[in-house]
Amino acid sequence: MQSLQLNNGASMPCIALGSWVGTGPEEQARAFSWLLTALKAGYRHIDTAALYGTEGAVGEAVKQSGIPRKDLYVTTKLPWVTLLSDSRGEMKSTAPSSI
Repeated sequence: MQSLQLNNGASMPCIALGSWVGTGPEEQARAFSWLLTALKAGYRHIDTAALYGTEGAVGEAVKQSGIPRKDLYVTTKLPWVTLLSDSRGEMKSTAPSSI
């Protein structure tokens, strides 16, 4: 899989697996299974967001995959309401719950 060389010397995979599956309980329950399958198949970059509701499934799949965390890229996004806020304090309080 192609990678990008970052300024700090790290190599980041160009293709990320998106973790949006829908909001229904069945979709959410299946997220862990296919995330784990993707990691075992070679994906090393997972894209998620607090809005997706799959961050727990992403974390559990990473844990159970046995792949060292240092070998994976997990990207997330802050809720848009936070980004529109002009308060840095509000952004800082939202970030830890999303990570």
